[in-house]
Amino acid sequence: MARLIIIFTLFLASGVAFSQSPIAHKHLDANNISARFNANGNNFWNIPQPDSVFNANTAQYKFPANAATGTIFSSSLWMGGVVQDSIYTAVSLAGVPTSGSNPTSSQEFWTGPIPANGQPSNAHANKWNKIWKVAKSEVQAHITDYQANGQIDGPVPASILHWPAKGNPQAEGNNGASLTINQDAAPFVDVDSNGIYEPNKGDYPAMKGDQMLWWVYNSLYGQKSATGGGQMSVEIRASAYAYRGNNDSLLNQTTFVQYEVENKGSKTYQDFYLGSYTDFDLGCFDNDYAGSHPSTNSYYAYNGTPIDTCNYDGLNLGYGKNPPMQMVTILDAPQQDSLMSSFIYYLQKATLPDYKDYQRSYRGLKGLLRDSTNFTYGGSGFGGTQPTKYLFPSDPCDTSSNAWSELSAANAPAERNGLAGIGPVQQFSPGQTVEVEWAYVTTRPDTSQCAFGFPASKVQHIRQFYKNSNDVVSSTQEPPSASKQVQIFPNPSDEQIHITFSQHNNGPTILTLVDSKGQVQLEKQLKGGKTSLDISFLESGVYFIRLEQNNKTRNRKVIVR
Repeated sequence: MARLIIIFTLFLASGVAFSQSPIAHKHLDANNISARFNANGNNFWNIPQPDSVFNANTAQYKFPANAATGTIFSSSLWMGGVVQDSIYTAVSLAGVPTSGSNPTSSQEFWTGPIPANGQPSNAHANKWNKIWKVAKSEVQAHITDYQANGQIDGPVPASILHWPAKGNPQAEGNNGASLTINQDAAPFVDVDSNGIYEPNKGDYPAMKGDQMLWWVYNSLYGQKSATGGGQMSVEIRASAYAYRGNNDSLLNQTTFVQYEVENKGSKTYQDFYLGSYTDFDLGCFDNDYAGSHPSTNSYYAYNGTPIDTCNYDGLNLGYGKNPPMQMVTILDAPQQDSLMSSFIYYLQKATLPDYKDYQRSYRGLKGLLRDSTNFTYGGSGFGGTQPTKYLFPSDPCDTSSNAWSELSAANAPAERNGLAGIGPVQQFSPGQTVEVEWAYVTTRPDTSQCAFGFPASKVQHIRQFYKNSNDVVSSTQEPPSASKQVQIFPNPSDEQIHITFSQHNNGPTILTLVDSKGQVQLEKQLKGGKTSLDISFLESGVYFIRLEQNNKTRNRKVIVR
């Protein structure tokens, strides 16, 4: 459990104070993980509401889903960049006060998109203080209804009807508040390609997994008292999704998150970094180790003792024997050559980075110590001679002379907070959007060699699933083998892709290329079962190919580098 203060009931912007009702949240609970997501992006922490009583069981990333304990206390997206030698950062933290007082605010993100006029208001923030939740079964039923006769006959589920997509007059926010949405918001499949979300005409949320959450927040109006530094004008559109994984136990205990980060201001940020921050609590919070696995772009925590047991105010939150290992693996990032550019951890030592100062936070994103020097290989990560960007990169079971893990270094197990740097984006310009995606993978250690073995093959399994998945929910009429009937190569690509597909008959096929916001980038009619597309004009990111023939639709994901 972090020892920091973080629930936000107040923030300051442009010298004016703003207040907000308790932060909205929803649980992703489609599989064997129960994960609480908060509308401010400070995820998994069971944020104590004003005047509530804090208790030890506040970690809300539960494994198994019905367990009394969990593996993560909090996790969030960080970012930082430089404008004319001035550092701008936005970080999100969670924790408990060091005294007996109730938690108070030091939060640097705020609910809702940045309004077109750029002016903050309580009303705007509170309307968007919500997380929207949709299920695959609802979307498939909606698609089937429309495809039966080209119209919607049954009632539209509330999750689809009130989806906060562009142009939806029935979009609803917090407490049923009406939302006017004239800009890109929640992703959707635009059946008639008119750029407006119209669920009564067959449009539906562009969701992934068996269950998905979506929300939006920003760094413009957050309180900068936590770290100081310049205020970033950045909007984050977030989604989290999960699969039931009935025949895949590892997928059944994995959670995916995706962030679209858009520069909504007038400043160009140089040397821009994103970060994946996680405050691990593997049952008992004070006996953990951390590590990294650069070849799979992953970082993780594991127990520093074979048996996880503790007593907090009469509560035993430990896992006992064979406690789980919690991994975070970076799946997609603006820079494709090395998705995870660094990994560091936080300890109560004066030389290590901390999150109480914007300069130190930014140096942490770059994988540096608080004095801008490098971490070093071996020991606790400092005081050596060999610079490194990745702390504890060896398998804990590796006993060779050059191996370096917390186990081999004989560090004292304690609380572990980890930060993976993701970058740099050399120039993050106004209007530009970058995307990052990672997965939380929970499993037991590989005990074939020792009690703490890193399960690299399991992480690779999830990474391969993600790579092969084209999982924007589409027609239930599509044959189970349809994924083999559409081939796109090379994928990822930055110049040209080739598409081959089977046809249901000799009729024409409409190919539509849309971006992650549902906006059409290209459309063409095909008469054969193959084509090539020039994609060199597209910005880097995730796109979707939609093939339509005789009211049957197939969707496939394309990654543009």
